[in-house]
Amino acid sequence: MLNEAMPILCFLVIVAVAICGTIALVYAFNAYWRKRFFQSYQIRVTRFMKVRPRSRCDTNSFQLEFPRWEYENKDGSGDRRRKDNNIRCGSCRLGVENYKVKCKDAWQMVQLVNGLRHKGVQISKCTEEKRKYKRLMDELKDVQYCSDIEALVKKFQRDPTDFEHYCAHIFRSKGFEAEVTSRSRDGGYDIALTSAVGETAIVECKCYQPAEKIGRDLVQKLVGANAVYKADHMIFITTSGFSADAISYAHQVGVKLIDGCDLLKLANRDSENNELPMDKWLLAKEDLMAYYPPDCPF
Repeated sequence: MLNEAMPILCFLVIVAVAICGTIALVYAFNAYWRKRFFQSYQIRVTRFMKVRPRSRCDTNSFQLEFPRWEYENKDGSGDRRRKDNNIRCGSCRLGVENYKVKCKDAWQMVQLVNGLRHKGVQISKCTEEKRKYKRLMDELKDVQYCSDIEALVKKFQRDPTDFEHYCAHIFRSKGFEAEVTSRSRDGGYDIALTSAVGETAIVECKCYQPAEKIGRDLVQKLVGANAVYKADHMIFITTSGFSADAISYAHQVGVKLIDGCDLLKLANRDSENNELPMDKWLLAKEDLMAYYPPDCPF
């Protein structure tokens, strides 16, 4: 009986050895090319990334793929009426010089590409980066659109929220993170700012006719809001100007005042730059979240 089973056992052992050998070979092959990639760029790739030699060195470029439900609703969420509905994950691809890289995690691919770019490697914008670049350029053009106070007031007097976003765009062009508060949660300020070094500020925005001056009471309201928010700085922006009493009070309590003329100067400084710096349009986690299904965690 044992003699009859021996050929089968030997066959199974050979198959197992062959499978283990193949896995070890694939692992060694992947490790070898990851090491070669590190030697070329001094950037480590994770074991979830496949690095292979590139047979044809075309333009350096990459493509992102995001999870998608096989059967999805209009908002991208999964159609729960189908029991066989599953998330489909494509592969993100990068072709850079002598290498091609694949992985299923879009954020890992973005981090790798950004790291290469900061080392001076030229890589073309992907579709999502082109969209972000166009949106930011449109915002910048919108900021530069108005050449005088009257045009500024005419553009934004119908909806004060648009003026708040206009001011936020200007601060973003200066390197700040700017968050416009919603109307339902306006705590006495319109914009919350964070600088590159972590300093914070709150901003109040008023789109008034040039002859309508901002009084002390509105500046006091901003100071009261900061008693709760506790920002490092306070800024008041208007398309008009400030009364003498408001200016005197602002100096006492440390509120920076920006009138219509100062606002136009801030906006027009950006007109000298026709290109956005790279750090402005590189993709961040927040950008990628918009491409994921609402019921599929990032």
